[in-house]
Amino acid sequence: MLWILRISGCSASEMENRLAGWKRELLRAHSLIAGLFARSEARGRSLAYLQGLLSGCERKNGWQMAEWMGEASPYAMQHLLGIGAGNLTLHADRGTSMTSKPVALLLADLGVTRTHSRPHLSDDNPYSEGPFKTLKYRPEFPRCFGSIEDARAFCQQFFAWYNREHRHSGIALLTPETLHYGLAEDVIQKRQQILNSAYAPGQSHFKIAPEAGRGSHRPIRRV
Repeated sequence: MLWILRISGCSASEMENRLAGWKRELLRAHSLIAGLFARSEARGRSLAYLQGLLSGCERKNGWQMAEWMGEASPYAMQHLLGIGAGNLTLHADRGTSMTSKPVALLLADLGVTRTHSRPHLSDDNPYSEGPFKTLKYRPEFPRCFGSIEDARAFCQQFFAWYNREHRHSGIALLTPETLHYGLAEDVIQKRQQILNSAYAPGQSHFKIAPEAGRGSHRPIRRV
């Protein structure tokens, strides 16, 4: 910028005046977006990002802008571009940690809105809450993952097993795939037929007749 001003024939005082004017306009433009960020670090980084947009940086993406700003990694810039105060909501259960005052104050300081599951409904988020404990209790679950690629590879295998092979106590020991594709009633009927044949006359080792709907054959709880 100084080089452009020099070759255009500006004197030193004119150059200082123009730079001061540009700085005032830059700060005025930044004031329009600064209120979106609750933390001072984010506000400062947003000003640097705005300067980068007006610079000669060839590509205005998170990686290039972070490098232009002298950041060691692009993560802070990517975080800045994705999250601003007022546009993020954290949904959690009603556990003591998530409903505590320190967490509430922290989220308020970050500009994050809180929402919680409905009272007395621990399975309000079944798609995320359901497999969580099963995932952590699997023998092959590692203490930590070496990379994001390792975590994705593990989860691809885990959820294939969870949906197609793992039998869930909450859905009559069926697999989610069986229930999803409407095959539950057929499977339960076949189970009942096997039980009936096991309790048929002449099978003296069974003394109590089978009852449909007991044990693993209780009515399916719809999610």
